[in-house]
Amino acid sequence: MSKKLTFLLLGVGVVALLAAPASARTLDIQISAGADDMEERTATNLPDDGSSDLEMPYENAGTDIGTQPQVVGLRFAVPLPKGAVISKAYVEFTVDEAKGGTQPVNLVIDGQLVPNAPAFTSAVKDVSGRAPRTAALVKWTASTYEIPAGKGAGDPISSLGMKVQTADLTAILSEIINQDGWASGNGLVLIFADDPNNPSTGVRCFDAVENGATVAPLLHIEAFVGKATDPSPANGATGVTMPVLQWAAGDTAVAHNLYAGAGPELTAANLVSSAQSATMYYYALAIEPGATYYWRVDEVDAAGAVIPGDVWSFTIQPLTAWAPSPADNAKDLAPSQTLNWSAGQFAVEHHVFFGGNQADVAAGAAAADKGKMAETKLATGPLALKTTYYWRVDEVQGNGTAISGPVWSFTTASALDLRIASGTDDAEEHLIENPRMDLTSSDLEMPYEDWNSTTSLATDEQLIGMRWQVPVAKGTLVTNAYIEFILSEAKGNMNPVNVILEGQLIPDALAFTATALDITSRARTAAQVKWTIPTGLAVGDKFHTPDVSPILNELLAQEGWISGNGLVVMVRDDKGNPSTGIRNAESFNTASGTRAPLLHIEVP
Repeated sequence: MSKKLTFLLLGVGVVALLAAPASARTLDIQISAGADDMEERTATNLPDDGSSDLEMPYENAGTDIGTQPQVVGLRFAVPLPKGAVISKAYVEFTVDEAKGGTQPVNLVIDGQLVPNAPAFTSAVKDVSGRAPRTAALVKWTASTYEIPAGKGAGDPISSLGMKVQTADLTAILSEIINQDGWASGNGLVLIFADDPNNPSTGVRCFDAVENGATVAPLLHIEAFVGKATDPSPANGATGVTMPVLQWAAGDTAVAHNLYAGAGPELTAANLVSSAQSATMYYYALAIEPGATYYWRVDEVDAAGAVIPGDVWSFTIQPLTAWAPSPADNAKDLAPSQTLNWSAGQFAVEHHVFFGGNQADVAAGAAAADKGKMAETKLATGPLALKTTYYWRVDEVQGNGTAISGPVWSFTTASALDLRIASGTDDAEEHLIENPRMDLTSSDLEMPYEDWNSTTSLATDEQLIGMRWQVPVAKGTLVTNAYIEFILSEAKGNMNPVNVILEGQLIPDALAFTATALDITSRARTAAQVKWTIPTGLAVGDKFHTPDVSPILNELLAQEGWISGNGLVVMVRDDKGNPSTGIRNAESFNTASGTRAPLLHIEVP
């Protein structure tokens, strides 16, 4: 097909013409979510997202002034494009309480210099630690106020009209929205802190969104947008089939000059519509599948002045399969994948070739043929570690023609980290005091349940069982493996702990149950690993076993083992060198498994 472009202007009857131009736009953006306004105490750096008010720069007034300093963060989604010219901006607050309202408050305001600031979280320093920050900062001496006589904190302050506006924030906002990567609707964060060169002695207490959406902080912006913005198709769009070009007009535009072509350098030769009144254009004929096209809209104001626009692009949906996932040449992937792709234009089904032999996949050999399918996805099943795999999708059109796709590849990881995945995958079996299975404990205590600090004696011996589903093929040689734990308590931590690790000798170990002796009764591997657990660990420390690859290699070599089967490792006291201490490790039942034991596996 030819890459020559043909354009047809849609009739006036089907598009909206521009209204009379405006010289500028005004935006009032009010915080509507609790994660968009936040206090952070300086002493702890812990954010507080549930407060009904925002106190600057101290949490309290009166005799507590200066004792609880804090910073405040606000986030707004700002519907202005990159390059908008801001002429005025401020934040408007609603007064919530009068405490400290008659004493001086001097603040410094700056912004987070990222193209799209995320909402606040409960993470430590999620307000004060935001970086980088704008070079622009604004000092604001907040006006004093007091609640009128007869009015109390329970009165709706908004009805009193007690609104407070910051100093002009134009410099901060302009620096943020002129960054590369900024797009209309992105998140913008402002941060309020005490002025260290002119410390506050009062407090300004303003409503947070938790006190009501109508009294939440409001960002007021007055701006001028001269360029055409908001292209459709979006800039860089792929898979476009019927390109109807649309855009938002600049604030003073009365007409539009449209340029389009097959390359990013658009000259007078690419002018396809001059002084057009509509903000829509139809890309009609001779579109080549897979080709990328470029376009630009220059805005013309009433005086004839031209404001050049940005160059945008879009790519037509190809005939071949495209957008592979995993991405072509991806590395360090899990040894089981679901292949996904975007369908080629006119495809009715997809013929997939997959395997570890590049030549077979490229040739469409029977060894790599996975058949034809309607869905644009294929599960690979278990794969080997540290191996490169190849795949190709031929798109079959309605007339039976197959459009061969490119050969893509990905490589699986050379190591795996597998964390305990459920409460029935780690367990304690009590042997002496009230023998029983325990699947709900918040920690795994090795090799005793209790610690008598008075006598320095450990009691209630127990076994620990842990299970992982391991996506490693039969016969895979493991060169290094260990189990990593996180210390949950320090009791008995200074006394020796000597344990033996063994595996359950079965091709597919089951999850643990409450059945008596459910760990003791399991068959054991010949391979054992002895481990003297370090002393003096602090709560939260990570510690791990010696290399347990002999145990894993014995299990992976069994007849009946297949990738994804269950593998159990058990921990018991070393009776040849008995323990007198305890090591407490986090279990799956702590923090929803995020701190549960982790099995690390490496292959050559």
